[in-house]
Amino acid sequence: MLDFSRIVALRQLRLDRMLKAENAEQAAASEALSSLDAAEKAIENYLEETRTLEIDLLTTLLNRKVSVNDLLAVEETLKRTKEKARELADRRAECQDQLAKAKERARIAGRNRLASALKLNKGRHLHDHLRLRKINEANLHEEAALEEFCDQLSARARA
Repeated sequence: MLDFSRIVALRQLRLDRMLKAENAEQAAASEALSSLDAAEKAIENYLEETRTLEIDLLTTLLNRKVSVNDLLAVEETLKRTKEKARELADRRAECQDQLAKAKERARIAGRNRLASALKLNKGRHLHDHLRLRKINEANLHEEAALEEFCDQLSARARA
């Protein structure tokens, strides 16, 4: 007869590993969500900075004579602003991608944990079933031995 206790123990270890992996993936998804929130907050802050920059540039140009160098400086400032906005948008897209991947990995880890738990339950069920079967067989042997003993006693009593 098979010893399912070792199988159950191994499946329990596997389930524990799956739980740790699922928790790690959920933590990674939470971290990715935090990164996305930070990236979106940075975009909001930069949008506000851009508004004040536009106002500052316009007031600078309106209050004095404008030279070519002033226009080149404004153009350079606007290019830097546009580049930084592009970098922030790229960062947000990267964070969204990381979040989607982390959620998918967490979903897969949860599914693997569930499959491992089902196997563990099946192993425990088989282990318990075989244990009860052994107990029943032992009880039947004991009852048979007692019955044989009683038969021998009654045979001696008749003789």
